[in-house]
Amino acid sequence: MDYYKQNHGIFLFTVPTWSPAGISARNTSSTSILLSWQPLADSYYLHGILRGYLITYKRVDGLFPAEHVSRSNLSLELRGLDEYVEYRFEVRAFTIKGAGPFTYINCLTDQDGKT
Repeated sequence: MDYYKQNHGIFLFTVPTWSPAGISARNTSSTSILLSWQPLADSYYLHGILRGYLITYKRVDGLFPAEHVSRSNLSLELRGLDEYVEYRFEVRAFTIKGAGPFTYINCLTDQDGKT
């Protein structure tokens, strides 16, 4: 079994039990969106060593399947999106055992890239 020693005991490695906070999304052009988030507010809910963040995004209208991207930092600029389309972004932290719960936000692209 994998164990993680922390200040007050030994915990079994598992997936995070809390989601990243402070997610935001804004247009940077008519076909790109900058997504950013904050790390878990309390490392107690990580339950292991953070490997990164899993981002899932898809069109809200469901025309195309969801896409997945993993990152080690706290932001991602997605390019090549369609104009005038609402996208849903889900962000979750992951450890060696898998991904935890997600935080989500929707953002609409527009012709001139205004927020």
